[in-house]
Amino acid sequence: MKSSTKRGLGVGVSAFLLGTACWSVVVACGTDEARPSFSIEDASEAEAPPPSVDGSFEPADAGCAPAAPARPIATAPSTHFTSGSCTPTQVDGYLKDCLKSDGNVCNAYKTANPTCATCVESNSGDPAWGPIVFYGAHQYYDYNFGGCIANVTGDYAATGCGAAETRYLECRRAACATCLPAGLPRNYAPFYACENTVATDKLCTEELTGVNTACADYFAAKNKDACQSTGLSSDDYLRQLMTAFCVGTGDAGTDGGDGGDGGP
Repeated sequence: MKSSTKRGLGVGVSAFLLGTACWSVVVACGTDEARPSFSIEDASEAEAPPPSVDGSFEPADAGCAPAAPARPIATAPSTHFTSGSCTPTQVDGYLKDCLKSDGNVCNAYKTANPTCATCVESNSGDPAWGPIVFYGAHQYYDYNFGGCIANVTGDYAATGCGAAETRYLECRRAACATCLPAGLPRNYAPFYACENTVATDKLCTEELTGVNTACADYFAAKNKDACQSTGLSSDDYLRQLMTAFCVGTGDAGTDGGDGGDGGP
């Protein structure tokens, strides 16, 4: 990967997939300023920090400018946590073969582990979203933070906290879509910088207000649930999220290495 995608984890930053897990209701969630980009062909160099939970948000208006997104903001409901779709070994295999390797290795993994792969990943155009959501023909992906909240709160309604968080995060992505790299080398820095601007939040005021209203109790509780990432590396956060969605807390089974979808 020739682009500038490896950026340090700082206060109040989130991951390149998104899912900004924060406690501050005033700012709804932190920033995405340290999110590296990801694509299938250059996955081995993507090193994203996990979401922050301190709620810090110090955006700066600079670089590629956002544009008013079309409304309503297009989102999909979360899939429900589905225990037994993956084993812990299969989750580790997905991290290694699909997020740290090339497309051929990932395709081989998916062929050997179809049930797990189907549970783990989704595309932004799908009718429902799993723990990982890909955008732009697998140009990059994001964490389904809002979908995780819907599951841990048991509230899948369009008026719930999870749905509100998803709309807010999708609004920020939509507002900055014109800042995505058009080709190689892929430099996602302008896109992520755009998401962090005051101008973007102003364009997403409606969605931000929705989060502040719907998520007040969730943020105030500061529960250490599967959606949170304090002290976790990117890999460990992804593992935690995928485990919650697709393994389940009671499943400690293994399969033969990365291969085989046979039985959790």
